[in-house]
Amino acid sequence: MEKEILFTIAIPVYNGEKSLSRAIESVLNQDYDSDYEVLIVNNASTDHTEEIIEKFHDGKIKVVNNKETVSQFENHNICLKNASGKYILFCHSDDELYPIALSVLSKELKRLDYPTRFIIWGHSLFRDFSWALRQAKLPINQVFSGEAAYSAFAFGGLTPSGTCYSRKSLLEIGGFPLMKHRRQPNDWSILWITAFNGFEYEMIDRLILKRLDATTAARDISFTDTLFVNRLCMRELFKTLNERQIEIVKSTICGMNPNYSFPLFKEYIPKKRRIRFYISRFIRHPRAWRQTIQLIKC
Repeated sequence: MEKEILFTIAIPVYNGEKSLSRAIESVLNQDYDSDYEVLIVNNASTDHTEEIIEKFHDGKIKVVNNKETVSQFENHNICLKNASGKYILFCHSDDELYPIALSVLSKELKRLDYPTRFIIWGHSLFRDFSWALRQAKLPINQVFSGEAAYSAFAFGGLTPSGTCYSRKSLLEIGGFPLMKHRRQPNDWSILWITAFNGFEYEMIDRLILKRLDATTAARDISFTDTLFVNRLCMRELFKTLNERQIEIVKSTICGMNPNYSFPLFKEYIPKKRRIRFYISRFIRHPRAWRQTIQLIKC
């Protein structure tokens, strides 16, 4: 019986001609002694992405070409379904993995006896999740789950790039939820869903991802648009949860992240409490009055 590969590094890509070569080189040049799989899922790109992939396609890389373009997280699910590794580590086409990524992750997973229903990641140069852990008063290099996970995810999601998932366990719960809007933050949704399905989490204190920018962190998106896609994310998430789980999400975010809880859940918050919040915000942040008005209107 063929031995199961521990890792698949997946590169979901759409029109990534400017940076894809660097991403591929980074996943091929891992300082890791065991075999691992490299999977590229080309999301029906219309630029020179396919030509770049062909330059590297020498049998070491598994390539899937989508017949038509799908949403970002649907493409992540195609990666999950076509991977062979016990764990899948994503590396977006505009990112790079440091050479130590697999060796660092392997040592920690071995120490934990290769857990199932597990998500593990490290530091990155941009959009680092350590800030959210500090807000939740959770330490790095320590496994957390359950109620601790709820507080960790009150401030947003963990971008899939540079994150390592138990592949089969993620597929068992349906993978990443599909998007209704191209900016919908389903990296937030999947963390709540996995938390309610008994996953455990750990952030390790090592730099494994080189992210200097991110296509999903667009600079041109307005504050109002951000609120809109986050509310859309919550509405879609609630369709997958039971009443008790919905209350946990609302109470956790309202308790730890009030600036977002009011526009996210304003229909669930009593009118008097909303008015007190808006007045206190005007007093504390008088120069941000336009943003407060947007909060009221949203």
